[in-house]
Order: sequence, then structure tokens, then C-alpha cells
Amino acid sequence: MSPTWINQPDRSDPRYRRYGDRINFAFNIIMFLFIMSGVWFFKLLKHADWGWTANLTWGWLATIVLQGVYVFAIANYDGFENSPPIQSSSKKKE
Repeated sequence: MSPTWINQPDRSDPRYRRYGDRINFAFNIIMFLFIMSGVWFFKLLKHADWGWTANLTWGWLATIVLQGVYVFAIANYDGFENSPPIQSSSKKKE
């Protein structure tokens, strides 16, 4: 469930930026798995000699690893600890 922000979501809000970066990272992993599984499936199905598939796979995977390192280790979300908590959308609003 997506969180509900107390105020209007803004990219300058560290909590929103952190959440957005992680959602973007998850989306990139899903797209990598979806597209590359299709590419490898058709390569094996057609017994094709596609030399570019391994390079594309390793290149894209390296890009995802670099994005993961940035999102989880390097990114600086100043004020994240001091920002107001978000409410889960499953809770009733009072």
C-alpha cells in the first residue's frame, strides 16, 4: 500500500524523494527481468546467434547495481529523520 502524505508530495521532501528513488529502483528491476527474460527466451527458442544479448544483460545489470548502490548507500536524504511521519493509506483518517 502506498503511503499517504500529510502535505502535498514534493520532490524536495526527503521522505518523498527516498520513497520515489526506491520505487524507481524496483521498477527498473522489474523491467530488466521482464525484458531480458523475453530476449533470452526467444534467443533459446530460435537457436539464434545473438552475440549482443550477453553484453546487453551484463551492461543493464551493472547499471542496476550502480543505481542500487546510489539509492541505498550514497544518496543523501538530509532531514529524513526529522521529517513528519507518513500515514499508511490503510488507516482510517480521523
